[in-house]
Amino acid sequence: MITESLLKIDELHFSYGGARILRGVSLELLKGDVVCIIGPNGAGKTTMLRTVTGLEKPTSGEILFNGTRVDHLSPRKILRAGISLIPEQGRLFPDMSVFENLMMGAYLRKDKKNIKKDLDLVYRYFPKLGARARQRAGSLSGGERQMAAVGRALMSGPKLLLMDEPSSGLSPQLVSMVGQMILEINRDGMSVLLVEQNADMALNVSRYGYALEQGRITLEGKAKELISHPMVKKTYLGI
Repeated sequence: MITESLLKIDELHFSYGGARILRGVSLELLKGDVVCIIGPNGAGKTTMLRTVTGLEKPTSGEILFNGTRVDHLSPRKILRAGISLIPEQGRLFPDMSVFENLMMGAYLRKDKKNIKKDLDLVYRYFPKLGARARQRAGSLSGGERQMAAVGRALMSGPKLLLMDEPSSGLSPQLVSMVGQMILEINRDGMSVLLVEQNADMALNVSRYGYALEQGRITLEGKAKELISHPMVKKTYLGI
């Protein structure tokens, strides 16, 4: 049973240009867990991920990773600690090869032997990337770009993957593929914090979920219970 906390966010506030974006967000993710945050555009989901990775500094509140505060650390140090962000739509380097994009994920690492092992693991997860290793990343399909973005994040050797809208712009078939990808990575022990507008996919691959609206957590609970909650069904599932 999962019991040990990996990420804990406590009363997180963030303001930008006088606008309050996050208003006392608190959440927890346990080691080996998949947790999702659902919510509409403009709810503050991406901003919250950016504070966890150090790209934005919170106005107040605490972020603890493995029991240590990280909200004052630089993005580089947070990446070294084991938190890796997969941005929306992957944001690959289109003129670089798939292999070069993957290796960019390992640029802070010195352990060449383990880098090779992780590259082999990425190719095991995503055989298409191995077949297209020398191909320009800009020529990949939408699903393949998402695979490459996840592979690049895995190459950093993370303990926690933050995924920002991984299903954005994908067909229903590819959305299902992304869900299966998350489940497979998690089965191998990877912890995942998933931010999604696609509540159906997110709740079906997660153990626990939060709804974020206008910078506040408005609902939380076990994912299998949230998916049948009247508010979630009406607001996010269109039922």
